[in-house]
Amino acid sequence: MWSVVQLVFVLLVYRGICSQQEICTDLNFYLPRNDVLTVDENDFVNVTFWITVSACNQTNTFHKVTVHTKTNTGIREYDGAVTSSNDTCSGRQSIQCISLTGPATLYKQVNRSHVEIEWELTSIPSSHLILVQKRLNVLYPPVVISLTVNGSEVSGNYLIDEFQEVSISCTFDPGNPPGKFFLFDKTGNEIKATRGEDYLNLSLTLQCEDDWPTVRCEGSGSKTNKSVSFLVRCRPQFIDRYPTVVNSGIDYRWTFKMKVYTTVIEKCRLTSSSAHNSSILVNCTLTGDLPCPLLTLVITENVSVTRTTWFLSLCVEGGLLVTLNFTTPQKQTTGPGLFVGIVLLVIIVFAAFVVIVLLRKRKRKQSNNREIRAANESRVSTENLRGSFSRNPSAEADENNYISVLEVQEKKRRQKKGGMTDTAQSDDACGSAKIMESSTVSRERHPDGLIYGDLDFNSTRPCDDVIDTLPETEYAAINFSVKAPPPRDYKRKTNKII
Repeated sequence: MWSVVQLVFVLLVYRGICSQQEICTDLNFYLPRNDVLTVDENDFVNVTFWITVSACNQTNTFHKVTVHTKTNTGIREYDGAVTSSNDTCSGRQSIQCISLTGPATLYKQVNRSHVEIEWELTSIPSSHLILVQKRLNVLYPPVVISLTVNGSEVSGNYLIDEFQEVSISCTFDPGNPPGKFFLFDKTGNEIKATRGEDYLNLSLTLQCEDDWPTVRCEGSGSKTNKSVSFLVRCRPQFIDRYPTVVNSGIDYRWTFKMKVYTTVIEKCRLTSSSAHNSSILVNCTLTGDLPCPLLTLVITENVSVTRTTWFLSLCVEGGLLVTLNFTTPQKQTTGPGLFVGIVLLVIIVFAAFVVIVLLRKRKRKQSNNREIRAANESRVSTENLRGSFSRNPSAEADENNYISVLEVQEKKRRQKKGGMTDTAQSDDACGSAKIMESSTVSRERHPDGLIYGDLDFNSTRPCDDVIDTLPETEYAAINFSVKAPPPRDYKRKTNKII
């Protein structure tokens, strides 16, 4: 009986110790605090954590945190561990201590196979275990995995027979978050779309007359998409009924748009309805993307290609033959010569336009100048100024009344410095004309026939304009054909002014 009591007492003591350890240590997480860690694929998850030991009364306690990452196959990857003893932090592998006393951080690269991270906290002398789990949400884009026709992986062109039924299958990884996938034709029209599944299937049966399709498997946000183009084993078909004829100067080149499943030509023969050129072998090539390449015929023989009826026989790989009956046009297009001619024509037209514009501007300017000269001559003439001068052939001109150009310029310079306005100057000119008509001083004729008159620039009386005045410019008719000798004291007056 006593032994039973002792056993119960020991169990109660042990339970008390364990309970004290439960509240003694804990695992505290800093940012991020949520239980779901979201990170892009191939990026690093960064979690900071530490051990809370503030409630513990024991000294010299040893703590250890071990971290594992789980995959979707159940594998637990060891990421490292961190220990804390006597307030000293020590970490290894993907776990490092931020400082000597903690906290620690987990820095690990993850991919779409990782689903969860576990932290295990153990303390000594306690055997209690604390386990913390956080789910991983790894983001990655959708991607097309495979595109098959009748179970075979395909890419590019796929050759089938007419009326053959084919099965197309597209498989993909929808990504996280999941994206939607589609089957499109070559014009971008939707053929089929997913409704929650991770594959798309389609069946086709094609004929020679059909528009041979291109099927493209594509996902929203997918960086990798796949497509297949179907070619039907049929006789070649001429899309163009008549050729485009180009004369390069050395040979003739005829081009046709074709619909064909191959670019390999076995035979190409051109037959003329003319008796002179019955049949010739020509150099034929198919270039461009299938199923609509460009057929080019190079004719190097000296044959007449104008208004001639031809029969073109084309045999491609597989022995399929087609014959086209056509008539060449009267006019052939020249190759480089046509382009050069067009360019030269454009340059000539542009140059002619520029010359016409310049000539019109020059003619307009000359017309304006003639109008101005005619107006000046009509307004200021000898007849209008006839009353301004006296005609006394017996008298000499008074040299004291002679005003030189330098004196006039100096007088106008002093007037401008004195603040004389343009209106006042115009009035002075008008007043001078009035004075010339009424003045009796110095109205004598020079023996050479020149008449001297007084010009008074000091008058401010308003008068009618002698000649039209444009802004800041005054016009007058001056006869430079006759020259008069300067007065005797001209040099003295000039030196005085200077």
